[in-house]
Amino acid sequence: MKTKLLPLAVAFLFSSLVQAAPPKNVILMMIDGVRWQEIFDTPMIAFPPYGAITGNVRKAQAMTVANPVNISLPAYQSIMAGATQPCRTNDCGRIGVETLEERLVRELRLAPTQVATIASWENIKFAVEHREGSTFVNAGQVALDDGTGDPELERLNREQAAAGQRWEACRNDELTFAQALRYLKANRPRFLYISLNDTDEWAHAGDFAKYAAQIRQSGAWLRQLLDTLATMGEYGANTTLLLTTDHGRGTGDRWHGHGDWAPESKYVWLYSTDDTATRVHTHADIRGAIERIFGLKPLRQGRRGD
Repeated sequence: MKTKLLPLAVAFLFSSLVQAAPPKNVILMMIDGVRWQEIFDTPMIAFPPYGAITGNVRKAQAMTVANPVNISLPAYQSIMAGATQPCRTNDCGRIGVETLEERLVRELRLAPTQVATIASWENIKFAVEHREGSTFVNAGQVALDDGTGDPELERLNREQAAAGQRWEACRNDELTFAQALRYLKANRPRFLYISLNDTDEWAHAGDFAKYAAQIRQSGAWLRQLLDTLATMGEYGANTTLLLTTDHGRGTGDRWHGHGDWAPESKYVWLYSTDDTATRVHTHADIRGAIERIFGLKPLRQGRRGD
């Protein structure tokens, strides 16, 4: 009798351990328009000695965008859909399929505040939701309201209003990051998407020194996120952090631009604190890699309407 019950006992024990496993969390951080050359040839970000990174073209590890035009909103939409979308400009409007974030809310039965986007560029809102209000989104020069009303949030909103905008339709990156870091600590979201913008703006302005300085600042923010997670106990230990970009740039005298006229701007890169980066070859693979972390079967949302 005991020999017959033993497999059941083992199965019950295994089931209990699986159920007791702490939930997984993901932070996806993106910095706009950073070439692979600045990551691998003249490393401007000091990545930690753990994790994985891909996108080094010189080592046959090329990673590419999943859109034919090599510009921002088409890239963000393809990442959130897991497939190329009809979007071809930065003014194409709202994505027409369920996004990664919306699926997390639906299938994991999460409160919208547990799946959050905090972005510098206001048009990011058109990439993360096909139904507005499905998740928590704070993009552009909009005061953040997560219902907590704590003094730190009020201070950041006042600072944001006083600072003005460095670029049209954008919040300054330092304020976006500060808002995201506070949100992380206050809400411990299951998924947090931090989207930064200043690198691309300085590049378009032709100011390589400020572009490079902003990349290094983004690296410092990456380290700050990792340091913060290290203080957050079980939550931090079970959080995967990914860092990537939406497109590359031209080379030589064309370094400051990007688009279908500069095919080299299709090359991108990705770092993750686990082996996630080893599973991606294009932007369209990022969604699936994140879904696997959450124990979900990857979906690719193709070119269809709402």
